[in-house]
Amino acid sequence: MCGRRGGWLTALGSCALLFGCQRQGPPDAVLVAPQASTLALRVPLPEGWSAQSTAGEGLRAGPPGRLILRIDRRAGEASSFLSAGQLRTQFEQEIKPVRTSTQIEKNTESTAIIVFSFTAPGEVGEQVVMLGAKRISNDLFLCASSPGRDLFEARSAAQACEDLSIQPRGDAGRG
Repeated sequence: MCGRRGGWLTALGSCALLFGCQRQGPPDAVLVAPQASTLALRVPLPEGWSAQSTAGEGLRAGPPGRLILRIDRRAGEASSFLSAGQLRTQFEQEIKPVRTSTQIEKNTESTAIIVFSFTAPGEVGEQVVMLGAKRISNDLFLCASSPGRDLFEARSAAQACEDLSIQPRGDAGRG
């Protein structure tokens, strides 16, 4: 439902990030690096979560058997950075929810995070979603929680997105 064709949410739904996922450093961090890159993406994860890279430049994370967080790297697209309000507006234009209620909204020069509940047309009950954008160097990282997750999981996904960083690949084994 949250991944209609043509929108950036679709790109996250079929995200493909960074080959070579490996757990190194502190137990709450996942380091991912594309084979040809000299950089590694560092994503601090909540206890019990693990991550998988997907073909291309995508990352999926969550506790065993559950997808909570998706991250999509858009190389060279830092200028396409969106504020939390713009992320929500894009979502609302694609999904056309009946009602939304903001839980968390953060905007900095390089990070935008919004967590909100929504009721989709024709559905009963609310769902919670986290949407995020992080600008690192010349790249843009788009983050989203899977629909239907609870507020705690959406907050955990938001924290991981907010804290993601890049480090030189040669330093990937150093915390």
